[in-house]
Amino acid sequence: MLRLLQAINLEEIAVGLNKRQLILQVVIKELIRLIDFEVKPWEPVKNKCNIVMFVGLQGSGKTTTCTKYAYYYMKHGWKTALVCADTFRAGAFDQLQQNASKVRIPFYGSYTESDPVVVAMNGVEIFRKEKFELIIVDTSGRHAQEESLFEEMLEISNSIKPDNIIFVIDASIGQACELHAQAFKSKVDIGSIIVTKLDGHAKGGGALSAIATTKSPIIFIGTGEYFDDFEVFKTKPFIDKLLGIGDIQGLYDKIISLNSEHDKSFIINAKDGQFTLRNMYEQFQNFMKMGSFGQVISMIPGFGTEFMSKNDEQKSQARLKKMMCIMDSMNDIELDHIDGAKLFKSQPGRYTRVANGAGVSLCDVKDLIVQYSQFYKMMERMKGLSKIAATKSPIIFIGTGEYFDNFEVFKTKLFIDKLLGIGDIQGLYDKIISLNSEHDKSFIINAKAGQFTLRNMYEQFQNFMKMGSLGQVISMIPGFGTEFMSKNDEQKSQARLKKMMCIMDSMNDIELDHIDGAKLFKSQPGRYTRVANGAGVSLCDVKDLIVQYSQFYKMMERMKGLSKFGNMQRNINSINMQRITSQMSELIDPGVLSHMGGTSGLSSMIRQLQQSSRTDRS
Repeated sequence: MLRLLQAINLEEIAVGLNKRQLILQVVIKELIRLIDFEVKPWEPVKNKCNIVMFVGLQGSGKTTTCTKYAYYYMKHGWKTALVCADTFRAGAFDQLQQNASKVRIPFYGSYTESDPVVVAMNGVEIFRKEKFELIIVDTSGRHAQEESLFEEMLEISNSIKPDNIIFVIDASIGQACELHAQAFKSKVDIGSIIVTKLDGHAKGGGALSAIATTKSPIIFIGTGEYFDDFEVFKTKPFIDKLLGIGDIQGLYDKIISLNSEHDKSFIINAKDGQFTLRNMYEQFQNFMKMGSFGQVISMIPGFGTEFMSKNDEQKSQARLKKMMCIMDSMNDIELDHIDGAKLFKSQPGRYTRVANGAGVSLCDVKDLIVQYSQFYKMMERMKGLSKIAATKSPIIFIGTGEYFDNFEVFKTKLFIDKLLGIGDIQGLYDKIISLNSEHDKSFIINAKAGQFTLRNMYEQFQNFMKMGSLGQVISMIPGFGTEFMSKNDEQKSQARLKKMMCIMDSMNDIELDHIDGAKLFKSQPGRYTRVANGAGVSLCDVKDLIVQYSQFYKMMERMKGLSKFGNMQRNINSINMQRITSQMSELIDPGVLSHMGGTSGLSSMIRQLQQSSRTDRS
């Protein structure tokens, strides 16, 4: 906790939008430190009999995880076997037998013997004689209040003397993990942790508490219902997916593992920064094969779980199939064009033809092209990065526009943030402050309160025109990046900005000054038509403007509460810990906070950091 407080010294920073960014960076750094402490995980020894005992809560997915663990090592050339020592739960042996048969792994259990210690000893002895290298013993699921089952677990451990005891955690139970981890740790020596149900929606905060409690590293994570949905735990990709930054290496590994000609073609194109609509169609087909859809989408920068229908994988897959259906109505020229979005925009009649052929609306086709553009621009941005790396020389400056002032010292994190469309809030804030107008001061006041109206956006669009290169300014805004810009054409980008301002000129004061303009338009859709007619534009143009406004609005809403925060080092103590936790939770991105287990997860993490700090001082 002391380390966290020392890192967050808000009084030394100018009042502004960077406080939230600072706090988020410090919290994430401490999360990584909690997960990645210096304890080398146990690994089985080849050509030796290794006994591994699995323990965990009822319903944590322990039996399935035993099979996944055995299957993982079997695929890597190990001779593995499963022993079912769960005689408490009805159907436990049947489940293990069914799982083991599917992946062709030898197993042992008994329908007649009720003593789990005897079953465990017999199974281990049989497989040891047959020279199995990895014997996995599944035990009964337990609860912190079931003392008799904990004594039974201890007896099994003493009888088979396992080389490693793995604690299986269900990520979806949140902060209850801490209590249960303490109970298990008090009885047996937990050596490793496997986290299950991290399939795109589950929270990871409870796992952090369990790690801190047991002082044991995570070795694998379960990411879906299939036996292949099992990954070696890696700290950085885990944190990246938690933040929605993506895991390109993980996506690449999954694509390579499928080993088809389409995938090889995609990799070759990706290296050259090329990405066609046909490539996207083929990768959508792959996404359906890669296990959990949410898991795959979370690996893609700029997509994260917002591509998913909330808590509904079936709806998300239906959306993907609908997009594939639209592409089925495209011809070869459209599918194979090196920039499909440019082709459609230059020949808008193609939108209508494809929409009619697929039986969908014009907006559905345009939505598909927007998604394609995000993929395309991500690939294009990565083109040439390998050539820079090959020189093994550092980047010192970057040119950001045609003017002499468009020249910046290279900063790695900001460069990557802009590359992935995460933005540069501090840079944008500095530019706004430098203009020093009344509108800008009003904007900063509203930003602190988390308020952002359509009129505010109109005034900031006016500012963007004064800030030098439009592309440079837009790339600083989270969620926008260069996809807001017309490719290599500043004039077209400015024309788009002016068109959006023209649309807002046709809005009335109620619409411009409403505290949530997007909500107003969605609740009263007739406003779209009136504004479109007044501005002489299409309905889709007005809807596109509201989408852009929504992104600004949500960004501002997340920054609400900065002015209330004050000096954290001076204010925090055991009495007002709850208030400080509440204030910190307002500053952290909702997606990150959700995966940490909400405010209770954040509070638990602070307690763990506090305990860790005391340990460090002692």
